[in-house]
Order: sequence, then C-alpha cells, then structure tokens
Amino acid sequence: PKALSAEFLDARRAASDDDVNKLRDLLTVYGEFPEKYRLLTWRKVLRLPDNEKAYETLASKGTHPAMADLPDRFPISDRSLLLRLQRICSCLSHYSPVFAESPVVPGMVFPFVKAFKTNETHAFEAFLTLVNNHARGWFELFPDPPFGHLAEVEAVVKFHDPQVAKRMESVPGGLQGAAWQLLSTLFTDVTTADEWLRLFDHVAVQGRAMLTHLAAAYVLIWRDAI
Repeated sequence: PKALSAEFLDARRAASDDDVNKLRDLLTVYGEFPEKYRLLTWRKVLRLPDNEKAYETLASKGTHPAMADLPDRFPISDRSLLLRLQRICSCLSHYSPVFAESPVVPGMVFPFVKAFKTNETHAFEAFLTLVNNHARGWFELFPDPPFGHLAEVEAVVKFHDPQVAKRMESVPGGLQGAAWQLLSTLFTDVTTADEWLRLFDHVAVQGRAMLTHLAAAYVLIWRDAI
C-alpha cells in the first residue's frame, strides 16, 4: 500500500479522501491498523471534533438518573472503567433523552470507553459519530429496532443464500432479530477485545455498508449454529 503523508500524523488535520483510500489499501493488505496509530486513525477518519469544553459541560450535570443503577445493570470488575462508562452514558443521556431510555446504549458505548481509555471526550464523540453516520436511523423508531437497516441485512442474506433466509423465518425473532442482536451490541458479544478493535478499523473506514454486510456475513457463516 502507498505510504500516508507526513501530515497524516497531525492530529488537528482530518483525513483527506486520498488518506482514506490509502487506509483502505492498508487494511486490505494487513487486515488492521498499527496499534500505535489506531486511535489517531479513528479520530481522523471519523473526524472527531475533540470538543472537550462541550463534553465537560455535559459532564458537569452529574450522573443522569437513568444511569444511576448502571453498575448493577452492567457489572464490570474494573471500577475505573465502570465509572468512565457511567459518566459517558450520563453525558449521552443529558445530550439526548433516547440515549437515557435505550437499554442497548451502555453496551454500544463500552468498547469505545475501553479503547480510548481515560480520554472520555473521544469515546463520547466516537459513539455519537457512529450513531449519526454508520448507524444512522438506529434510534429513530425507538423503542422499536431500525427495521429499514435490518431489512437491508435480510436482503443481503437472501441474495447469497435464500434457503438460510427462509429457515430463519422459523427462528424466534427471525433473521432481523438475529441481525439486531449483532448490531445493537456492535458485535461485542461475538468478538474478543482485540478482534473488536480490528473489526472497527474496517467499520471506521468503510462506513455504514460494512455494518450491514458484517451482520449478513455472520448469519451466513454461522448458519448452522444460529
């Protein structure tokens, strides 16, 4: 793959279209971003604003009532990690009521909190960017799942293996239910921590279509186990 420009390492500069194309080539060859530059690459590809002031304003509102019992609902042995997750979920809840009400939010936020470690602003912004772009529309029908996106997953499965799609009609929740279980957890239930980081390398660069095809591919590959 072609080398990235020296300017790419400038955290203040967003990734150019040429940079993104080079990153796609890099993923094709190596399958993942270098660990040393992974978070910087995510920040630039996702175009995170790094607006610490806005995050601190939300954080100053304290623990949101909807997240007061998060330690009971989402038990984590690492106390520091749990508190960061609670703060970020509280900020999201102050930001939008739907994030306070949706039970899937803490699980979706968790891998970003873990990846960005103590930088809560970046974890917060990465989740919001995902929701506004890659997962656009996922919460518009809340409390129902995003039937439109799930139908896209179902269409991909039907195209590649109509028999699997037909058989999934008899499974509780159907094919769309299985797809939503994968998407609403951002695949954390079916990946290790390291696998998830590599997976999100591809999602960050490829966008919304990658989530659609990942869910479809999982159903097709594990057709006999689902």
